[in-house]
Amino acid sequence: MLVNVLYFALTSTISFQLARSARPAAGTLVAAGGFILLLLFGEMLPKSLAYTNARQFCLCAAPASYLFLKVLSPLICAIDLLIVQPVIRLFVRPKIRAGVSTKQLKMLLDSSRQRGTISGSENQLMTEILKFGFLKVRHVMQPRVEMPSCSIRTSVKSAIQELLGKNLVKMPVYTDSVDSVVGFIHLRDLFLHPERSLSKMVRHAQFVPEQKSVESLIDFFRQTKMDAAIVVDEYGGVAGWVEQDDIMEQLLGPLEDACQAEPIEQIGPMEYRLQANLSIHEWMDAFGIDIKQERQVTIGGVVIAMLGRIPKEGDEVIFRNIKFVVERVKQNRIRTIILSPGPPDETVEDSHKR
Repeated sequence: MLVNVLYFALTSTISFQLARSARPAAGTLVAAGGFILLLLFGEMLPKSLAYTNARQFCLCAAPASYLFLKVLSPLICAIDLLIVQPVIRLFVRPKIRAGVSTKQLKMLLDSSRQRGTISGSENQLMTEILKFGFLKVRHVMQPRVEMPSCSIRTSVKSAIQELLGKNLVKMPVYTDSVDSVVGFIHLRDLFLHPERSLSKMVRHAQFVPEQKSVESLIDFFRQTKMDAAIVVDEYGGVAGWVEQDDIMEQLLGPLEDACQAEPIEQIGPMEYRLQANLSIHEWMDAFGIDIKQERQVTIGGVVIAMLGRIPKEGDEVIFRNIKFVVERVKQNRIRTIILSPGPPDETVEDSHKR
């Protein structure tokens, strides 16, 4: 660019001088000839040679270009910082890109699956990942009533039998009650030191709030190098137990034995049996329903909330043209629910108890 400016300045000066000396034709000829020479030998010919022998040209020009860039880089940075950037901020408005919603991303994933760009399993995995931003620890934890635990006064032999019987490798330990968890025991320690008392093999446990996001829980596990934690509620009581396997189940599906009952089982035309511990998010995805539930985590919890009392077998509630029938109850806790279409004239969202 500098050479071009100097060349045009020189040819312009010569042209003006010739024109002033009563030779306008010569001035015009010099201007036109200078332009043609610059076009041929300054633009077309060098670029053609460079394109024809690109490798050799780059090897020859690289040292000079590198040296030139090093020498001028402070000046370039100063111009960019003091002139270019302020002018851009002053006259160019930044483009604000609209955010993409989770619903739009899900539609994009479904469209990609239908076109065959991604497989069904890949679509399911990425859909579960999208939900991680909304999931809390209480959505994936093992609730208190299902949390394996033992007293610190339990014998080592009994603890080993309980761990093996439940196919576990670790288990929380408490002193007086489940709310006084002091840590957890590991099956390996019990096998290596059967002569010790349980209290001497208790490992330190981490505690996390139930409102903590699953995404931050993963970071917490990575930082503490732990794979399990005790979940506490807003009052400080033990709400449950969460492990890395619980997060993997949320992503990849249940890791239990094949003999375990399916969370959703079709038992007739438009009739399904639901396990009460089925996640509300999984239920909404399976049936294409969107409801806002802040406190309830499982479909059983939703039914209990609509009943407003301790459930009994045969209880019915209707919600958005869907009828829920409590099929089995054990120790005041719903185990299975029958889902079927409700009355055709039912249009309100309020639950109707029977």
